[in-house]
Amino acid sequence: MRQSPGGDNHHNAALVDLLVERRSVPAVVLTDRVTFSAASNLVTDIEQATDAVFVGEAMGGGLNFWNDVDFVQLDALPVPMMIGVSTRYWQRAEPADPRTTIEPDVPLPVRATDFFAGRDPALEAAHGALPSP
Repeated sequence: MRQSPGGDNHHNAALVDLLVERRSVPAVVLTDRVTFSAASNLVTDIEQATDAVFVGEAMGGGLNFWNDVDFVQLDALPVPMMIGVSTRYWQRAEPADPRTTIEPDVPLPVRATDFFAGRDPALEAAHGALPSP
């Protein structure tokens, strides 16, 4: 889910159902600061329904949040502008959940030295979290 700024929530339930049905296959989910919107909804759903291991950075998106923006043009202001107004509250975790994100079980920050060396520590850690065939 890393580098996923979101998209469409309509297929999240089918993927979560598949992961629940195949609990014998461990799930490892990679997240980062660009995991937002529908992607953070999916990660939250996976966390709620499975024993998945999360690797990488904390999500940029929240567990519960306002989104689905409609834009409104305000031409009558001294400086005309367009603003975005969120129209839907997405609640995936309990309302009392105090977390603003999902922290990974295996936290691995992105480092320039790894990038320029062609290394991906999060992917390596995710691969290491899977049992050998």
